[in-house]
Parts: sequence; C-alpha cells; structure tokens
Amino acid sequence: MDIRQEADTRRRTGEARFRTEKSELRNPQSGITSRFRLQDPRVYRPLAVLSSGLLLAASFPRPSLAPLAWIALVPVLLAIRGLTARRAFFVGWTAGTAAFIFTIPWIVATIVEYGHLPLPVGVGAWILLSAYLGLFTGAWAAFARLIEPYSASLRAAGLAASWTALEYLRTHLFTGFPWMLLGYSQLPFLPLIQFAAFTGVYGVSFLVAWGNAGLASAFASTEEKWSRIAAAAPPLLAAAALSLYGAWEMGLPAPDGDALHAAIVQGNIDQSKKWNPRYQQEVFETYQRLTREAAGRLKDAPQGFRLVLWPETATPFHFGYDISRTGELRDFQAALGLPLLFGTPTVERNPGRPILHNSVILLAADGSAGPRYDKMHLVPYGEYVPLKPLFPFLEKMVTAIGDFGEGREYTVMRGAGVPLGTLICYEVIFPDQARRFVASGARVLVTVTNDAWFGRTGAPYQHFAMAAFRAVENGVPLIRAANTGISGVIDARGRVLGSGPLFEPWVHAQTVIAPKEAGTFYSRWGNLFAQASSAAALALMIAAWRRPAGGKGKKKRRLE
Repeated sequence: MDIRQEADTRRRTGEARFRTEKSELRNPQSGITSRFRLQDPRVYRPLAVLSSGLLLAASFPRPSLAPLAWIALVPVLLAIRGLTARRAFFVGWTAGTAAFIFTIPWIVATIVEYGHLPLPVGVGAWILLSAYLGLFTGAWAAFARLIEPYSASLRAAGLAASWTALEYLRTHLFTGFPWMLLGYSQLPFLPLIQFAAFTGVYGVSFLVAWGNAGLASAFASTEEKWSRIAAAAPPLLAAAALSLYGAWEMGLPAPDGDALHAAIVQGNIDQSKKWNPRYQQEVFETYQRLTREAAGRLKDAPQGFRLVLWPETATPFHFGYDISRTGELRDFQAALGLPLLFGTPTVERNPGRPILHNSVILLAADGSAGPRYDKMHLVPYGEYVPLKPLFPFLEKMVTAIGDFGEGREYTVMRGAGVPLGTLICYEVIFPDQARRFVASGARVLVTVTNDAWFGRTGAPYQHFAMAAFRAVENGVPLIRAANTGISGVIDARGRVLGSGPLFEPWVHAQTVIAPKEAGTFYSRWGNLFAQASSAAALALMIAAWRRPAGGKGKKKRRLE
C-alpha cells in the first residue's frame, strides 16, 4: 500500500469513528453514552468549573468544610489539559468567578439594603466584583499551561508559588481586596496554621495550592509512577510535619505577660437608627446600660489592667465636635472609673473643608481623652469614592455612610496598661496592617467593626475568621468588638476564647495575656515568604516563556 492509499484509509477510518461516537452520543440507548458525554469537553469542562467554584466556596465560612480546599483546584487543573494558555485562562477565570459568586453574595444586601440602590445595581456589582477576582484564578490557570513542559514536581511547586504571588498581588492591586485568601480555609486546623507566624496567611495558601497541584499532577501526568508520587507526596508530608510542629507549639506554656481584663459591649444598633437624630438618645442609653453591666463583670476580676470596648462608630455623634454629647460621654466614663476604647466619627478642622475620620479613641478612667487612631485603609465606594470626578453617579453609595479621609499613622494606644494596636473593620483583612501595629510595639490587637452591613449572610463569619489569623501571625491575642456581631476574643494561637451571637445585644468579659515580648518572625520581617514566592514564580514564568517550543530550536513559546 503506497503512502497515498494509507492516508486515504486513515481518513476513512477516522470519519467512521467520528460518526460512531456522534451516534452514540445522540442515542440514549447506548450503553457507553455517559462515557462519551463525560469525555466531551463541552460537558466535563463546565462541570469542572462548577465543581472547583463550589468546593472553594464551601471550604470557607460558612459552611467552612476545610478539607475541601485541598481538592478544590484539582478539577480546573485537569480541565485545562490540552488547552492553549489563552483558553486555560478563560476556564480558570470562569472557575474563579464562580467561586466568588458563591462566596460574596453579601455584596447585594450591602448595596441594596444599606446603599439604597436598585437591585440590578447590587447584582451587577456582585457579578462584576466576582469576575474581577476571578481574573487571578484565570492568570494562574494560564501559568499552569505555560509551565507544563517541566517535571510534575516542579510544576506543583511552581503552581503553589504562582498562586501565592497572585494572592499577594490581589492584596495590593487597586487598594487591595484580600477577601478569603485560600489559606483562611484552614482555620479549623489550628495546629496546621501555626507556621503562619513565619509566613503569614500566604504560607498556608502556598501549602494548600501545592497540595492541589500535586494531586492534579499525579492524576494527569504521563510520567512514570515515582515521578507522580514525587509531585503529590511532598505537600502532604509538609502538611503533616507542620501540623506536628503546630501541635507542639500550642502545647507550650503561655509566655509571661500582663493580664488585661477586657469587657466587650455589643450594642446591636440597627442601621436605620444609628444616625437618625430621633434615636440618638436611645442609642447612647443602650451603650450606657450595657457598659454598666460590663463594668460589673470586671469588678471582681483579679489583679491586672481593665478595659471596656465599644464597636466601630458606636457613638451616634461626632466625638469632640458635638460638645454637649462629648461632655456627657466623658462624665459617664469618669463615673464608671474604667478606661473605654470606642469607635466614633471625628472631624479634623481644616482651613478649607473639614475632614471626617472613622476613628478609635481611648478614654482614660477619669474621662480624659487619650490617643486617637484614624482609619487608614478605607473601603472603596463605602467610605470614599475613588476617582470621584470620573464617577459622580456613585456618590449615592456613600451618602448614608460618610465620605471619610485617610489616617496617616499607626497609633499604638498606650493608656490602658498594655499597648494596643487598633484595626477598624475592613483593615483586619490586610495582614500587613496588623503586623505594623505589633512591630510598632502593640502587645494586644483590637478590632472594632460594624458588620450590620453584611446582614445575615456568611460574611460576618468570614470576617471573624480573617481576624483570627492576625492573632496567629503576630503571636498576640485579639479582641473583637462588633456592633451586631460577631464579637469575641481570640488567643495568640487562634483559639476562640469566647464569641457572641449575631444581631443580639451581648456583653462579655474575658482575660487575655499580653506577652511581654510580643511579635513573631512575620511581625518583624513581614511578607518575605510571599515576596520570595512571587520572585520564584516570575523566574519560572520567564524561563518557561524562553524555553524552546517542543524542546528544539530557538523559537520562544507563545500564547496561542
């Protein structure tokens, strides 16, 4: 048979096979229809995208099924096999978008119920933000295809480094939105996450991404058995070793320190009443009543420092600007005889237009005003409008909340016996923000927040989980006072010592130990691990880009 006849035979054979497969796909009586349907990329890729999205979302609070995070990325990694980098990007972007659509539906309630904007605007913002966050997963999937020529073990480590690099980028790009980084899913496994004291949450993200990439490489690789084992085993062995280290670390005696007896007041003030002048007195009296209860609980506390905490913007007036109400609060505090740390709007007098700040103030036991911290990392479109001249129609989103100015320094509160680092609401999701307070001398972290904006969604639980990581990263306890919950106290190892309900008034007294030598490797040196991962991923990407296609010639690889 000559070459032409052989080619013609192959063509006819291929056409016959295609007609047979097409017939089997359409024929519901075929015993192998399901097999072919699952092999059809039009079927298995959407299923993989949906599976990864659902698994990722389910690994976070709520329902917080932490083990799912270790397999959540496997479906999308298997789905991009054989695709060009551009097509892999689209598959990864779709999976990431799906994951955030399932994770941040609270965006709709925040914009519609409290921003007073139409439902289509709320839904549109939810989908657009999810689509933006999905871009990072898309870039990761494209990177996976770019480094495919390398060994399975190198690919797995490279994918972990690139995932970490993209999370670090997401933390900083366009003011940053590091909501639910992959590592946060592992909060239920406290021994495992103790090494975050060296790497921050980024190290935990690296480990989980490494585990996913190793499993996917083991399933999909055409290399020999031991090469596949070399890809899948190291992250699992690392997780086991780090868990053993964490269990040992958690079993050590608590470090020497000073006792701080703190009482949290959760006022549960409805947003419709919070800034309504008709309810100003009612709101103030609610906090006075609950604070007296808190003071009673601290009365019998053993020797140590005492402190009462109110949530973010707890005062229904501008402290220091409303002279009458400010005097009333100071008189109340002097009669109470306990230091009070509270959130309040303040006004900075300027020669031009006064500047509104979202602040935390510490009142001494005699009612005199102590240090003040002004929020530095504001919520875009919640506390200010970026590029306001270009987007004047978005002004309404911040009308009811206020258009705030940024604070300028990390003020450590030193009037409560132990130095306190205060984080206001959204700031606690930024690892570097908390780290800088501890590096500046804080021995206890305090976060005040008003999570009423989230409604009865998973967001308050997600927000609380991210706050717990700040305690582990910096080796100091964290106290959280929230208007509608979740308020609570977390020790330096991430253990929740007490937490309150959602949308109920709540008072809780708890003693924490402020270590005399506060801080960890992460507190002192910051995001070295994330930066090293970013450098490694960039180097691997450049090497892969310059690698000759097919291993021959000098032609560089290109995206197709």
